[in-house]
Amino acid sequence: MLISGALSSAFIPLFIRYKQDEKTFSKHISSIINVIITSLAIGMGLFLLLAPYIMPLIAPGFTPEQLDLVVSLARMLIALQLPFLVLGGILSGIAQANRIFLMSAIAPVLYNVSIILGTWFLAPSLWLYGPIVGVVVGAILLFIIQLPILFAAPIGYRPFIFVRRAVKEFFTLFSPRLMTVIARQIDMTIDLTLASLLGAGAYSTFYLAQQIQFFPVAFVGMSFGQASLPYVSELFEQKKLQEVRRLFVQSLLQILFFSIPIGLFFIFARTPLVRIIAGGRKFDWEATNIAAHIVSVFALSIPFHSLYYFLVRVFLCLS
Repeated sequence: MLISGALSSAFIPLFIRYKQDEKTFSKHISSIINVIITSLAIGMGLFLLLAPYIMPLIAPGFTPEQLDLVVSLARMLIALQLPFLVLGGILSGIAQANRIFLMSAIAPVLYNVSIILGTWFLAPSLWLYGPIVGVVVGAILLFIIQLPILFAAPIGYRPFIFVRRAVKEFFTLFSPRLMTVIARQIDMTIDLTLASLLGAGAYSTFYLAQQIQFFPVAFVGMSFGQASLPYVSELFEQKKLQEVRRLFVQSLLQILFFSIPIGLFFIFARTPLVRIIAGGRKFDWEATNIAAHIVSVFALSIPFHSLYYFLVRVFLCLS
């Protein structure tokens, strides 16, 4: 919720707005960062304490041994990965607000490569803890690789400062986006709950198909949304509404131009895609066919899902 909601919809527009007043810029941006960090600390503390009570509600089909393992892994991810992801997200927001995209684009690549390497090399000896090591190292790299942004675009961060106006404006922009993120999390939780009742491998198959569908969405929709948000925010602050309309329409058409052919390709190439990505001894032809059918259904949503990430960012930016 902090990464998807706060940074994409609230932080970047406010950063651009406050940047116009150099006298108050540091205090306002520091206040927002302090609110995010405080919310992160409270959320982490609550989840670390309540994880044994939350997990049985989310995955009622798991055995007690499986639930104990899930609680252990979740606590490790919350404590060791999440702080670096959120701090890295703040750095990405600063970079995008200053139209610096290279480092914020490289960071998630390093994150995913670390997960792959951790799974490939450590899973045979550490089992599920191998990917956990990869995830944690990837989150740390995601944060460290973006630290030079602070030298390219210094913000004069001040701890323990909370300006009421900045906090109020932050929550005004953050709250609508928060509702959409919560709704999506509820949807994903229901998916997990139902899949956990279908037996071993059900959720893994569903999640794999969902991630295959999400790849072009992230490549097209999220990329356009992240790249256009600083420009739309700046044009809106300058009252150049005609330019905002032109950029909005062009972006919509470009997203549809790329996403519709990709969606059609994923429908017709569903089985080879699944087989190439996940085929093997542990993922046989039966699982491949099931996942392929799910991918073909998900592929219908690729253009709409891509538009969603762009439209939400622009709508909240202009609200």
